Amino acid sequence: MGKLSPILENYLKQSPLLPNLETLSIPDLRKQFNDRQIKFNEKAPSYDLSIQNSTIMNFSTEIPIRIYRKDSDKLQPVLIFFHGGGFVFGNLDTLECHCREIAHFANCMVISVDYPLAPENPFPAAPEALYAATTWIYEHLEQWNGDRKRLFVGGSSSGSTLAAVVCMMVRDRGGAEIQGQILLCPMTDDNFDTVSYLENASGYNLTREQCIWFISQYAPEKEQRQNPLALPLKSANFQDLPSALVVTAEYDPLRDDGRGYAIKLQEAGVNCMDLFFKGMVHGFPTLPLDLPEKSEVLTQISRFIHS
Repeated sequence: MGKLSPILENYLKQSPLLPNLETLSIPDLRKQFNDRQIKFNEKAPSYDLSIQNSTIMNFSTEIPIRIYRKDSDKLQPVLIFFHGGGFVFGNLDTLECHCREIAHFANCMVISVDYPLAPENPFPAAPEALYAATTWIYEHLEQWNGDRKRLFVGGSSSGSTLAAVVCMMVRDRGGAEIQGQILLCPMTDDNFDTVSYLENASGYNLTREQCIWFISQYAPEKEQRQNPLALPLKSANFQDLPSALVVTAEYDPLRDDGRGYAIKLQEAGVNCMDLFFKGMVHGFPTLPLDLPEKSEVLTQISRFIHS
C-alpha cells in the first residue's frame, strides 16, 4: 500500500460520513445523502452550460433525465451517465457537479438518468429501466443535436455497475449502438473477501460493511447475485462489448472489482484502459476537491470520447 493523499486525508477528517446504515430509516438516510450532495452542487460552477430537465416514459413509468450541453450547432458526442449511491440512494442531484465538469472539460453532452432505487425496487428494476432509457435516448438524440455515432454510457460506483450491465444488455438485445463505457470505481462482484475489501474495510469513505448492506438491499436473494445483469463479473461472456475506460482507486474496497473486470474485458479482446490511481479513495473523481488525479480522469474521459 502507498500513502493516502494528504488532500483526501484532510477531507475524510472533516467530511461527515454516512451513519451506521442499521440505525436510521432509509428515508432518513436518503435525506442525509441528498442534502450533502445539494450543498456540493451549490458551490459548483455552472460553466455556462444549458441544463434541461425532462422525462422518458417507460410503459407507465416516468424516468427523469437531465441534459447538460454547451450551446452548439454542431453534432455533439453524448455520454449517458448513471449516478451512484449503492443502488439505494441518489437522484439527478447526486452527481450534478460531476456531470457539469464532464460536459465542460470533455466538451460533450451529458444526459444524466435517474432510476428506481432498492429496496422498494430490487434487481432487476434498475437495469431494466436504464436499458429502456438508453434505447429511447439513442432513438431521440437528434432533438438535442446529439451524435448517434458517438454515444457512450458511464457512471460512478453503483452507477458504473449499471453502465456495464446496460452495455451487456445492448450487446445481447440490441436497441442502441454504444461506442464506449466509462466506469468509475465499479462494483462488479459479491466477493467481500478480496484483498482490497480486507485492506480498505473501513476509514476510506466507503466501507466493506456498507457494500454488504447495499447488495443485501439491491439483490436480497443469493440467486439474484449470480446473474451478470446484477453483478457483471459473474458473466461467462465478455466479448463484443464496447471499449472501456475503467478507473480504480488504491484505498477503495471495490478496487479489485474494477481491476478484475478490466482484466476480463482485456482477455476477451475488448479495448480497455485500466486507470489505477494510487493514494485515492472510492469515488474520488466525483468529490468536490481540487485533485490532480481528478483532473487526469477528466482528461482521459475527454480523450476516450473524442478518439
